[in-house]
Amino acid sequence: MVRKLSALNIEDFGHNSYRDYVQALVDDRKRNPSKAQFQALREEWKNRVDQYVNNGGSPVVVQLWPEAFPAKVTFLNLYSHPNENSVQISILGELKKIRRLLNSCPCCGELGTPGTLDHYLPKDDYPHFSVIPANLVPMCDICQGEKKTKVGNQQNPRFFIHPYFDNFLTDELVKLEIIPPFEHPHFTLVPSKNLPAQDKAIVISHYKELNIHKRYNEFLETSYIKLLRAADDIRKDHGNVKNRIKDFHKLAKLDGTNSWDSILYSSALENEDLLNFLQNEDLPEYL
Repeated sequence: MVRKLSALNIEDFGHNSYRDYVQALVDDRKRNPSKAQFQALREEWKNRVDQYVNNGGSPVVVQLWPEAFPAKVTFLNLYSHPNENSVQISILGELKKIRRLLNSCPCCGELGTPGTLDHYLPKDDYPHFSVIPANLVPMCDICQGEKKTKVGNQQNPRFFIHPYFDNFLTDELVKLEIIPPFEHPHFTLVPSKNLPAQDKAIVISHYKELNIHKRYNEFLETSYIKLLRAADDIRKDHGNVKNRIKDFHKLAKLDGTNSWDSILYSSALENEDLLNFLQNEDLPEYL
C-alpha cells in the first residue's frame, strides 16, 4: 500500500546542509521587497527547516509560523514559478524525474506513475516548506484529492505516514482478511499484528484519511476473480496452487512489500482454508 522512499541528498546539489540551501534561496532573490522579506526571516527559516528534518515533518512538533505569512506569495512562487536558473530548479526537476520513474504511488500502493508532487505539510499553511525536498512527496492524483490540506486534529495530530522518514514502511503494514464463503468473500484490511501500537495508529489513520479501504476493495472486485481463474488454470495443468501463489507473491513484492497485489497474495498464503478451497473445492461457474 505504501513504500519507503529515499529523500534527496541536499549535498548532491551543491549545498552542505539544509541551512546552506535556505541561505542560497535567500541569496538568489534579486528583487526587493522579496529579498528584504527573506533576509528578515532567514535565520528562523533555517531553524524551522532543521526542526522539520529532525522530527520527520511531524505536525505534532512542527508548528505553524505566523511570521512567514506576510511573505506567503513569495514563498509559494519559489515552487510555482521558479526561474530557469534558480537555486531550487534542479531539485524540483530531480523530484519530478523520480516521480515519473515510479510504477506505483508511494502513499497508497496503487500501480501507476504518480501524477503529482504533494507537500506533506501543505504549502498553504506551511509556505516556507514549499521547495524543501523533504516535504515534497510523489503522490497519485486520487491520494492528493483525498489528502487535500489535511494534517491532523486534536484527537489525532498526525494523520499521514511520511514515505521519507517512517522506517517501519519496509515491513508489511496490513493484512487482508478474506472471509468466506470464498466464492463471494468479504474483505477487511487490518493492521499487521507485528506493528508497535504507535505505528499501528498512524497506519490506521493514513488508510482512513486516504480512503484506501474502499479503493482497495474496488481493486479486489477484479483481482480476486483473477486469482480464482489462475487457480482454475493451475489445477487444469495439475499444478500446486500454493506454490504458484508464492511465485505471484515474489513478483508482486518487486513493486513493494505493501503493494496491493503483494498484500493479496501474502494474505492468501496465510489462509489455509482459502488455499484448500483454491486447490480442491468447486470453483465458481462465473469464471
